[in-house]
Amino acid sequence: MRETTLYNIAYEMLNKTNPYAKDVSQISYRKNGEDISLLDIVRQKLDIYRGGNRNHSKDNLKKAYDAISEAMDDYL
Repeated sequence: MRETTLYNIAYEMLNKTNPYAKDVSQISYRKNGEDISLLDIVRQKLDIYRGGNRNHSKDNLKKAYDAISEAMDDYL
């Protein structure tokens, strides 16, 4: 069985609310020759919460939501 991480939870949240025809993993732009990916920024925000299996508890959902919110601010 695959491990569920906060990143997986955040990815599920983004995927369920994605208004675009492309996958959320393809949401990116180029700046100074470098790809800026929304999911990469989310992953960076969640790096402080390293650990094993996660459940969809309120606390974990909030951590994922907060990471998405901060990542979107950075992305924009």
